[in-house]
Amino acid sequence: MDLDQETARLKTWGVVGILFLISLVFSWSEIRYMIWGKTVDAMFMSSQVEVRRGKYNRQWEVRVLGYAFMDGEKNRREYEDVPMDWETPESKLVKVQYIPGREFSSRLSGEHHWFWISVFFLILAYVGFEIARVWRNGLLDDD
Repeated sequence: MDLDQETARLKTWGVVGILFLISLVFSWSEIRYMIWGKTVDAMFMSSQVEVRRGKYNRQWEVRVLGYAFMDGEKNRREYEDVPMDWETPESKLVKVQYIPGREFSSRLSGEHHWFWISVFFLILAYVGFEIARVWRNGLLDDD
């Protein structure tokens, strides 16, 4: 292999490595909900529209949902941004998923963020394929 091919391969593995680390960090939250998350009925408390401000004085509206639920013996009150067209439940109960004992770690039940988990496993598959290819070509032989 010449120097250009080696440089291109090194850059590719650098990008793959960075994407792997980013996907690992972002998918960890979803994996925590899969492993330790519990689903309970929470009491709907409030739904209000807030105006948020960003860079360059840009502003937008966000609907913020407030709910309360029991985490063992502790009553937790938490808030979550929801779509502006979110409708108030008639029963005043909403299903939430939470991590026991971890403050501010709840979300409405049914919210899943599969993108980064997909990226993580696609990169794992790619790395496995590359290792198998290198092994098959004999480049890892002990000489």
